Amino acid sequence: SERPQALDWRRYRLVSEADYHAAEQDWQRLTEAAATEECLHHGFGRMAEINPDRIAVVWNERGQRLQLDYRQLSRRANAVAGFLATLDPAREEPVAVVARWHPDSIAAMLGILRAGCAYLPVDPDYPRARIAHMVRDSGCRIVLTMEDLELPGELEVRCFALDVVIGGEADLEAMPKHQGDDPGGLAYVIYTSGSSGPPKGVMVEHRAAVYS
Repeated sequence: SERPQALDWRRYRLVSEADYHAAEQDWQRLTEAAATEECLHHGFGRMAEINPDRIAVVWNERGQRLQLDYRQLSRRANAVAGFLATLDPAREEPVAVVARWHPDSIAAMLGILRAGCAYLPVDPDYPRARIAHMVRDSGCRIVLTMEDLELPGELEVRCFALDVVIGGEADLEAMPKHQGDDPGGLAYVIYTSGSSGPPKGVMVEHRAAVYS
């Protein structure tokens, strides 16, 4: 029997010609757009100034609920930035956030950016070996985590509990030495799945993160 002829899917469109060309034009417009000169956390800062009372984040888990407006979240981020300033990190130094989904983990990432550092998000449910590899490979010296989480003991880093950092008596108006205002600077580091070898870190600058 003869084998059926393979279909050339390139001949077919799943959308109308008008929609296809509209999408094509949009992509062309995006590729020609000028590179932004804004940092990842600047948009949040604008919202905190313009609409400080608007709800920024809502968290529900196991019967617990926490709702923060932009002013409250911004203050928590400032607390993290002010605390990091006391540790004197280098500009664009990666700071690991080993935490579950929670408003404090969002505040931590924003605070890290405001301090002029880069954040490394780490899922605490990852295998301990993967967590240790990510922290060591990225060169992190500072880890922000949650009090009830146990990190791999072999890590030679300084660990701090987020609830203590945010709930402490930090000077919320203190500005870090390295302010995060460079669009070409490092915003965050994210690691590959590691399915084809050891996880590899990908460095993303502010400009690219805002653009995408």
